[in-house]
Amino acid sequence: MPDRYEVCKEISSGKTSTVFEARDKITGSTVAIKERSCALDCNTEAEISRELKICAKLNEELSGDPNILHPTDIIRTPDGARIITEICSGGELFEHLSRVGAFTEKEASRIVRQLLEGLKGLHERSIIHRDIKPENLLLTSSTLEDATLKITDFGCAIVLDEDAAEEVVGTIQYAAPEVFYCRYAPASDIWAVGILTYVLLSGLVPFDSESDIRRGKFNFDGDEWKPLSNAGKSFIENMLEVDADRRPTAAAALRHCWIREVGSARDDVLHCSGDLKADGLVDRYMATQQREEAAEIVTALREDFTNMGPEPLALAGFPSPYKDTHGDLDSSATSLSTPPQWRVDIEVSDLPSPTFSKLRRPSIPRLNSEVPVP
Repeated sequence: MPDRYEVCKEISSGKTSTVFEARDKITGSTVAIKERSCALDCNTEAEISRELKICAKLNEELSGDPNILHPTDIIRTPDGARIITEICSGGELFEHLSRVGAFTEKEASRIVRQLLEGLKGLHERSIIHRDIKPENLLLTSSTLEDATLKITDFGCAIVLDEDAAEEVVGTIQYAAPEVFYCRYAPASDIWAVGILTYVLLSGLVPFDSESDIRRGKFNFDGDEWKPLSNAGKSFIENMLEVDADRRPTAAAALRHCWIREVGSARDDVLHCSGDLKADGLVDRYMATQQREEAAEIVTALREDFTNMGPEPLALAGFPSPYKDTHGDLDSSATSLSTPPQWRVDIEVSDLPSPTFSKLRRPSIPRLNSEVPVP
């Protein structure tokens, strides 16, 4: 290692790199050093150069993003490179998951929100990570409620329209259906977010085989899913949409009620300590939030449809009935210039969503993974 860094111990070792804990002799701080070498058969000079290019792009365009692990120094070596970063004392999200088995919905929602915030910044700059999984997500603290999540390991990442995606990379359990066709897009990372959410909440992976991944065949069977809120299931289903074009973007996923409300809710509202959760408190909390939002939407629509009856509202996507407090048009409305009064009388499940559609799983032809698909 260069004289500036004194290696203390090995943190982890993978197929393409080894990570060491080291001390910066100048600042005295503890750092992490990721070493990639062309001496490893799986590394090529082109792949190493691509990762370094993306690291430079992160520092130039996303230096202030708290959910991305930024390089503090990059050192080229005769056969590879060393990437120096801050060290995250909380370790890998995978290690935390291994200890606890599964997260509460509040914990999972908070973690996934930070992941989506980081991916939003990457995708807005056309960077696709291609290997989102718990091992590549670090925590700044061992205490989950105090930890900031950071996306790391850009060894598989590409810049869309600049780097060719010529082979399938990443981890099969987190691979989207289109990945088996060697097709990558930001939506491929979003699929991995769905897998990760499923794993965080259950400790299980949703798919048993490549065939199930291609068909999007998964379920919420089992006792571990009984306490899960409808909002949580809705979020997972939308992330695991087989059609990549119908998957939400990271920005859209951040607007899902499970991300916006559950992760920031008070424990006394969600009753989120321990197993989630007796008496359907989460579902009732989410229902209250959605009804309030619905009332705001209806109020805005009423201004646009002052001289019209309920039909335009139905055409806008809202089911009947919309009635006054007596169940019919206000009898005091004597002219079209006097707008009738309406009230919302619908179920939360009937509310249209401006962002998310119901899960659709178009079939993808079963192909041998070794056969290239144009």
